[in-house]
Parts: sequence; C-alpha cells; structure tokens
Amino acid sequence: MVMNILYQKTNFPLALGGDIYEWKDASTNFDIKISGIYVIAITASARNKKQNETGDDDDLRVLLDGHMFGKREIHQQKTSWKGFGTAAAWDGASLKGGEKTVYFFIKLKEGSHTLSFIADGKPVLKEIKILQLNQDHDRIDDVIFEFQEKAAGIKTDNKGIPWKSFVFQSQFNTKDFRVELIDVIANCKSRKQKGGTDGDNIKIYANGQIVQNPKAPTSDKYKNFFFSGDQMQGVSESLMLSGAQFLFEDKDFSVEIWYDETPVLEQVKVELKAKAPYNLKDTPERRFIRFMEWLKLPSNLKIKGSFILESVSHAQDYCYQYADDHNFFTFNEAGKKVRFTQHNEVDACRHFTWNVLLTHELGTEKAEIITTNHEIFWRDLHNKAEFPRAAIMDLWNNKQGRDYAVAHPKKDPMELFRIALSEGNIIKSLNKVTLEKKKSVLERFSKFFET
Repeated sequence: MVMNILYQKTNFPLALGGDIYEWKDASTNFDIKISGIYVIAITASARNKKQNETGDDDDLRVLLDGHMFGKREIHQQKTSWKGFGTAAAWDGASLKGGEKTVYFFIKLKEGSHTLSFIADGKPVLKEIKILQLNQDHDRIDDVIFEFQEKAAGIKTDNKGIPWKSFVFQSQFNTKDFRVELIDVIANCKSRKQKGGTDGDNIKIYANGQIVQNPKAPTSDKYKNFFFSGDQMQGVSESLMLSGAQFLFEDKDFSVEIWYDETPVLEQVKVELKAKAPYNLKDTPERRFIRFMEWLKLPSNLKIKGSFILESVSHAQDYCYQYADDHNFFTFNEAGKKVRFTQHNEVDACRHFTWNVLLTHELGTEKAEIITTNHEIFWRDLHNKAEFPRAAIMDLWNNKQGRDYAVAHPKKDPMELFRIALSEGNIIKSLNKVTLEKKKSVLERFSKFFET
C-alpha cells in the first residue's frame, strides 16, 4: 500500500554532547487532523566509543507526548543501558556509526503532538516522517514496505548491526483491532557466492528475544541468525511472526532486524485486522455480505445458491468433527466448547472438503470459480491490496480438494482429506505458506485476479 506522508523533516541541529540529556533542539511538533492509525518513521545514527574522541558511545531514544517506547522491553542483547538498548532506541555500541530506522505504529487523536528526544553523546538525527494508513471504518489496508535494500556492510562480530525496527504502541493491539501477522522476506548469499570469507546473515528479535534459526537450532554459527546465506544460497525466504504472540495490551511490542555483511531486505508486510460485524456468524450484516458475495457469481451459478450454502454448512460440520476428534478445542469459563478453526489443519479441512463437495456435484471448473470468487470477495471486502497469507493457504487447499475429488470421485470428503494429509499435500499452518507455494497459487489463479 501507499501511505500518505503528512509530515517530513530532514534538517536537524547537531547534538550538543554530554551525558544523558534532553535534546531540546530536536524536539518536533506536528498536527493530526483526523484521529486514526499512523506510522512514525525515524532514522538516526550513533557511533561507539572507539569512533568518538570522547571515548563514550552515542545513544538516542524518543518520546511521543511523554510516552517512552520500549520502557518495559527486556532485550536479549544487552549492549546498552538507561533505556537505549531496545528496539525503539539507537545504541552506538551496537550501531557502530550505522543508520537505523524505527517504524512506530500508533493510534493518534486529532490535535497537536510532540516528539522529544533524550540523547547521550552526539547521535545524529536524519529524518522524521509521519505516515497515515488508509482506513475506512472497519476496513484497513495492510502495511507493505517494499525495501529491496542492501545492508551497509559495517564489519561486526557475530552479534550483527541493528537495521530496522517495527514498534507497536500497546493500545495498537486490542480485541477489536490487531496485527494479524508480520511477514519478513529477505535474501542472503553464501560466502562462496560473494567470493569472501563470510556469508550474509539476518538476525530477528521479537520483543527483544532472538528468533532462532529452525534449520540449525543448536548450531553456534547459525542458531541466532534466522536468515543465513550459507543455507539460503541466494534464494529469497520469508519469516512469519503471528500477531497472536504480541497481544500485550499493557506494553509496547516490537520486531527488530539486525544484519551481518550485506544481505538484502526485500519486504516487510504487516497484516492488520479489524473486528467487523460481518466477521461474526449469523448476524444481519453477515447475511447481507453473503448475499453480496452471491451476486458476484456468474449468472449460470446463481441458481446453485442454495446448494452452495448447503455445501458450506456440510464442510463446516466436517471441520467441527475434525476439531473434536483431534482435540482442537477448549472450554470457556461458561463451560461452552470453543473450537480452534483458524489458520490450522481444521481450517484446511473445511476448505478441502467444501471443494470436494462442490466438485462432485458441479465439476472442477464451477467449483474453482465459486471458491476463488469467495477469496477475492473477502480480500476486497477487507480493503486489502493483495492476498493475505491466510488466503494463499485457503486457495492452495481448495485446489487440493478439487484435485482429489477428480482423482477419487466415489470417496468420502473426510477420507480424501486424510489421504491428502498423509501425502503431505495440505498446508496446515500459515508458516507453511512458502514463497514458492505463494508464487504457484498466484500464477494458477491470475486469470481470476485480473478480472
């Protein structure tokens, strides 16, 4: 998505220097005309004590209307002190003269706001941008940063150099509005590909804690770098962090990217989700939305509306039965059963069996039109510029359902689902939506997306 730049500033006075002090000359005021969700992007640099004549590190932290971000963060890499060694701050001991950009996701009310800075030594403030997200009532665009940026390559030890941070204000994640997931795509080359002695690496911190490399969790060389060039060999890969692990309503949360050598950060996508009336079952709003989806179907399929709804209901029954049989449920305080049916193999069961039912009754082509139309309709309804990872998972499992239905026209949908699971053809979770699978899905269904 393209965010609107409401405010931008690039010329700042030089820091005065000295031990921890309020950098008053850097204080910045800005006005917000419409209450809503915004991103404040701040770029700064800081040197370490070896680079400074004073023999002290430069450090910088920021406050918004008196709120200090990252105050309660416990960072695994203890490189600084006094609140400077966090994802939301700039720490000269780690940066070694390099630049770091922090993207603060915040809710701002209409009126005047102030960014104030606390400095130690002489950090350099380079840019402030205030960006407005596109939103309309209960709908909001995802935030996509198309970086395609190569790291500066500042020499370091095995710790890495801070590069980008994404910091979310505590009130940003609530039951009615939340981060669905954070998706990081990067490309790293091996030392052989670079003709050097060290490959590219990227370290990821989530709330100050290292996200370990799942391919080598016990390796001293690779375990702390989620993206490693020696493993990736120049092939782009992605990391998905579920928003569910960031549901802290009482403190900020963050994702931080550190680099080693010269990796390329291609994209960071923040999928956002609002709780809307049409997301609730059996409400008038939901029934109206279902009618609007039916109107989007080709005329020759509209007459099948009642069967389509029946097939949805049957697939839901299969989904609930699978959840019960495989313990995908819990009980709430009132003793009511709560099933886990989102972004897991229960969800996959629902999409797979729905497509089996449609294919057996209507054939592959019509089943494909109906279920692909469904994903496109909900993408557009949520005002998304591109498909979220969950939709890619659904489109993949939809196709598997149709393929297995054609190959086994007389088999029961649940029997086919168990076969597909055993053969490894089902995507069971969002983190299994690889870039290769995403590319395959988008190429397959491009004929639908372009209409």
